[in-house]
Amino acid sequence: MIGIRKNNEYFDLSPGTQLQRERNSPFFIVQDSSGNDGIPGEISYPIELPLSDKNLRLTGYPDQLPAIKVAQYDVVLETDNVALSAAKLNIKSIDGHLSYNNNGTIDAELYSNASEFYKRIKDKKLGDLTFGGPRIFPWAGYDSSAPGFWKHANDTWNYNNCDNGDYVFAPVMNDGWLAGNIHINWPFFTGGRYQLSQYNACYSLVPHPYIVPTIKAIFEEHGYTVTGSILNDPDLKQAYLVSCMACYWADGVIDDSDDESIIVHATPLHQITINVAEHLPRMTIAEFLVELQKGLPIGFEIDDLKRTCEVTLMTDKINKPSKSKNSFVNPKFKLTFKGTDLKPIAFKRNTGNDSYSLSNLDKKTYNYKGEKNEYTHLPIADSTMANDAWLITYENKFYICRQDPDTGDFKWLRDEVISNILDYNTDDETAEVIETAVTPLEMWWGFVGTDDEPPAVKLFWAPICNQEGNWKGKQGDIVEWGPRIMFYRGIVDPILKQPASSNNHMKAYFPWDNTNSEYGLKFETAGNWSLSYKISSIGMIDVLFKNWIKVLQQNEIISGILNLNIVDYLQLRWQDVLLINNTPFLLKKITELLPYKGAFQFDAVRIYLDSATPILHPVTYKLTMTFARAEIYGVPVPVRVTMSDGSYHDFDSTTPSKTIDILMSVSISKLTVQYWTAPDWASKGISVKDDTRHDKYQLYAGPPNILDPATYTNNFDITVDYNENSFDGILLTFGDLTEI
Repeated sequence: MIGIRKNNEYFDLSPGTQLQRERNSPFFIVQDSSGNDGIPGEISYPIELPLSDKNLRLTGYPDQLPAIKVAQYDVVLETDNVALSAAKLNIKSIDGHLSYNNNGTIDAELYSNASEFYKRIKDKKLGDLTFGGPRIFPWAGYDSSAPGFWKHANDTWNYNNCDNGDYVFAPVMNDGWLAGNIHINWPFFTGGRYQLSQYNACYSLVPHPYIVPTIKAIFEEHGYTVTGSILNDPDLKQAYLVSCMACYWADGVIDDSDDESIIVHATPLHQITINVAEHLPRMTIAEFLVELQKGLPIGFEIDDLKRTCEVTLMTDKINKPSKSKNSFVNPKFKLTFKGTDLKPIAFKRNTGNDSYSLSNLDKKTYNYKGEKNEYTHLPIADSTMANDAWLITYENKFYICRQDPDTGDFKWLRDEVISNILDYNTDDETAEVIETAVTPLEMWWGFVGTDDEPPAVKLFWAPICNQEGNWKGKQGDIVEWGPRIMFYRGIVDPILKQPASSNNHMKAYFPWDNTNSEYGLKFETAGNWSLSYKISSIGMIDVLFKNWIKVLQQNEIISGILNLNIVDYLQLRWQDVLLINNTPFLLKKITELLPYKGAFQFDAVRIYLDSATPILHPVTYKLTMTFARAEIYGVPVPVRVTMSDGSYHDFDSTTPSKTIDILMSVSISKLTVQYWTAPDWASKGISVKDDTRHDKYQLYAGPPNILDPATYTNNFDITVDYNENSFDGILLTFGDLTEI
């Protein structure tokens, strides 16, 4: 029996009421979902509630005109007095009668788990978060040692990661912030160390929120406990969201009387307040989570009943031990192929309002040669290398061999437009494109002033963009910005690899925020992974996506019925890897009929890993294969069926049928037609070759995979061209599959 409970009362249901619920995995958000705007979730099919007095009271008498505006209610969905999940009861319409009470129905739907959460945050923006509330600091002058705002802003530079604070005043070069060249949180070398420059305008001190505290705030402020080992990843804890909203710490007047520069005269406030949420991207929470999942291979497994959310790195989960469900799978199932090979996947980054015109290396125009650590490792350029391109990992930039129009000499020139932070595999026109707004910034050399004697200028390695800024009192509308992600690695001496101090300041220049480049000045890795998709062995594809990208590429979808009791069913999680017929699968969709009767329908994606998947309990089947016709223009020819494990079976006119033992995990990989040329074939238009020659032609056998018994009744007419002639045909019939 179904139960829909609001507080401590149950809605009236008609006798025999059933509810079908479709549940979609939150981890395949980049491909499909059940909600709007790519949001994953679980949704029921429509359910009709009787228009009883109790139901009318529990729903606030929606039949009365004018109808109330509230159309959603928090409920708990039960089956046979066992709670399945918390849910939102969404009232769609009322079918009633103005003259007769209790005559009609209430048409509704139930949203649960991920869908319920996204309904809860619908239209809510990141800026609506409290994020721990306001942070208030007194003004104690431009003294980085006196307790106050200036000291606090400088102290964030010493943060190793988000464990020390929710945001960081990281430097960013932004030519578009204000007319002219105003950088964000710019440093100055004084007193033997780096400090925030006092010349930073009142419009250009910007706290950038860290990503991990942002994720936690999203769920914790809605009553969920957040867990997940990825939240302790040392690199992710250093990742921050580049903000385009300045902190209101001073009033100022813009002086643009000088054609060469803009001066902003700042008058600091007596008390400065930082509301972190104001500095988050201008987008809804749902949009942010969707883009984050498309930009990083993470998922949010939400349990509304327990009010928990586990943040999962999918590559980690598909490598964990499988849960064997061999004995629980109904023998009859279907295996669907959307293609014969792994579909290619491409990632495209949407740079949004960042007006820099960046592009990928066009491999149709340039000859990509590979990677070199630094520019000095390139070969001497000459005409034979024209249009050759190398990726210099230290700079994460492409150098291209071009001819100097003035001298005619060939040189390696750094291309400032082509970028290695953008897309991946978009040269493949057949690829399925996953587009995300999660984008890093370019890195560039800036200049840092000093008060050294004699005066000196230090080079500075920092992010660069061209994004209009926002600040309190700015005329016009707020200019929106998207989720631009960077790492804050801190001030580290690239030579001694020690924190900068009065005794050990930077020698000449330093990788303050070495995000997209693999190497520091002495070619040590700056972190475990980069924000570039491909760079040496630390790009996101090689480190974060790993085997998960192979799951996204799969064209094999298995559909069937899984028999689980209610206890095991409630313990089933989307991130569980299921071993079905000794093959690992990841659930993609569940369709259940309530009240729950111990079984549900499922769709699952096969997992292929680099290493062979161990078969814990091999299951052997007998398979009968018969060739009803194997001939060329009436001439019988031998046929070989090769299995994916390397074994093969030969058929000819004397042995047209065989019964073999086969493992369930083995599939047919190819058919090979073998024949010896004969002189009499010449009359049929087939070229005569050496009579002793043994020619082989591989033919694709189509879908038949041992996982799908249904395909064994299929017949295959396979035709291939041979010297502008064709085979008459090969007919292959599979018999019954019987477990030994």
